[in-house]
Amino acid sequence: MNISSITYCRNIALITLRNVPFESGVIGEIFTAISDNGINVDMISQTAPLGSAISVAFTVSMESMGRLIPVVNGFKATCPELTMEASAGMTKFNFYDEDMVNTPGVAAHVFTTLARGPVPVTMITTSTVDISLLVQEHNEDIALSLCRETYHVSPEEVDFN
Repeated sequence: MNISSITYCRNIALITLRNVPFESGVIGEIFTAISDNGINVDMISQTAPLGSAISVAFTVSMESMGRLIPVVNGFKATCPELTMEASAGMTKFNFYDEDMVNTPGVAAHVFTTLARGPVPVTMITTSTVDISLLVQEHNEDIALSLCRETYHVSPEEVDFN
């Protein structure tokens, strides 16, 4: 299985917003407020609606947490059921190859590789040319070792602010 580059980023927090009203524009308002406060967001994932609510998960740098909490709390007046869960101590891995779009089984291979660790995957997002995975920081070393051994690529550390 061909993976041409692997990057990883430390000090990531997984944020899950639950009971977000399933109304046009609410998610846009939330992410606009987050952006207006200079917070960079990555790995966004939304659940299917359950009644009149959805859950939205995304990642931010640990440095951003102090600014994020008041932003989310600012929506409590208009979204009283909204709750936020934060999981700190995460590392994001990104597996990239330009031919991934035409290669069946890449995701299965990556998941199977990490399962040998065993390295549980907390969150997954994809595009046509990459797979991003979130793992707990204490599993980072074994994940890095498995990546080097399996894909013969030296993972490169990148910053995310």
